[in-house]
Amino acid sequence: GIQEQCVQALFNKGATLGALGESEAAIKVYNTLVEKYQNSSHEGIQEQCNNAEANLSELYMVKGENKKAINCAKSVFARVDLRDEESAIMPFLLWLLDDEDTTLESVYAAVKALDKDVVFSWGFREIEPMLDSYDEQKQKIARCFIEYFENHHDKEILKDVLWKSYEGSWL
Repeated sequence: GIQEQCVQALFNKGATLGALGESEAAIKVYNTLVEKYQNSSHEGIQEQCNNAEANLSELYMVKGENKKAINCAKSVFARVDLRDEESAIMPFLLWLLDDEDTTLESVYAAVKALDKDVVFSWGFREIEPMLDSYDEQKQKIARCFIEYFENHHDKEILKDVLWKSYEGSWL
């Protein structure tokens, strides 16, 4: 019980530091959490370690440390299942990072495979400014996925919007 409270406190500290724009401090806290508790057999602690590593992926992405971001996203993706929003968000981040193993089709397939009872809580405020560095089509598609994850959660709407954004050439 005490370990679970410590993990929650570390996670909250990392999230708060990240929200305050203190990315270096947030990275340190999340790395401490993952290093100390990743081998725990407690399900709640494992979930917080996954969440911390998923946040690390996004923080590294914003800092331009793409290799670290890719490694974190792949690590999280390997441990989650279809009830976790990260089973679709990690492939999305990998696609944004131009990971050679991730295609737009695999991101969409991951979204389609999500359990119908997935609870969404992920926000993309930190990476939104970096979308401007992508070409116009990738920006449009990325924003379609972000709108899905943050707001409507409707796979049919996503499919229709992507079809229009991608000029109907891939679904």
